[in-house]
Amino acid sequence: MLHFSHMKLRWQWKRWPVALAVFLFAGADALAHEKWYVDAHAVPPGPPAFLRVDPVFAGVSVAIAIALFLLATWVDRRMDGSRLMRAFDERMARARISPHAVLGALLGASLMGAGLQQTLFSPNLALPATTWGAVLGIVEIGLGTLMLFLEPFYPELSVVLILLFLSGFTVLPFWDQMEELLIVGAAIFFICNETIRSPWKAWNTPERRRLGYQAFRVLVGLNFLVLSTVKWLRPELGLAVVARYHINFLAWLHVSDPQFVFLAAIVETMVALCILLRVAFRPALMAAFVFFTLSIFFLGFRELLGHLPIKAAIFLFFVYGHWHKDEAKP
Repeated sequence: MLHFSHMKLRWQWKRWPVALAVFLFAGADALAHEKWYVDAHAVPPGPPAFLRVDPVFAGVSVAIAIALFLLATWVDRRMDGSRLMRAFDERMARARISPHAVLGALLGASLMGAGLQQTLFSPNLALPATTWGAVLGIVEIGLGTLMLFLEPFYPELSVVLILLFLSGFTVLPFWDQMEELLIVGAAIFFICNETIRSPWKAWNTPERRRLGYQAFRVLVGLNFLVLSTVKWLRPELGLAVVARYHINFLAWLHVSDPQFVFLAAIVETMVALCILLRVAFRPALMAAFVFFTLSIFFLGFRELLGHLPIKAAIFLFFVYGHWHKDEAKP
């Protein structure tokens, strides 16, 4: 234990198995969305997703998605604030596992893994073989290690995390970097979540904690929305992944690969809108978790490392829910 004038700092050494797993799997590809599987520059661009499927199939699929979204909105507005949902929120508030700690630990593990692979946040964001690229990679590994073991300093570490994200724009394409917006959201959440230590407690109030959470939610929703544009505008990347790893689990229903990618784009867009607009929030999170779990089944356990931050965010959102004004959260 380290002693400071104003606090006692306990290192979370019990998390060493997570750090060991990161080092063991760092040499393997951590697979996730399309650009993690294939080189986007090596696959020639083609027509968008709408032009790769039958117009009737596209129209019916979109119409069903819109109808389900409107139905979910209607049900959600009537369930929100009900006795059942209040009881569920109270049960989630008593959860013994801290979503705050889970998010920090898994985000730290992901940063360590990405840095060891000489990438920034994501396997497709390769750092250049320059001095500046090496500096960013070293900072990422160090930051991830501290986030994994040093939970009390999450606000300070989050400031460094935002600076690291901004530094990425100096070496990476703008839209590729924007696919990692959830990193900024997590940092904002941690900065707004500290209410005990100085100087954070001077301006962090329960309402600012809630607003920090809502900012995190919005940025994760935008993150999903940006990723869904890859499926809409560059479906050839998704088709390459489906053909290589045989991911089309709807083939037995005679759904072709282009149709499967089209449906995946719809689902990802709907999940993004549900998170952004807080419509059927928890059901959308459950749907996203199911798809991430299926990806592990098709792609192997090592794929888990790449999606650790988003899985932790899904867990945190599921526990906290809507988080209305004047509502207490752990």
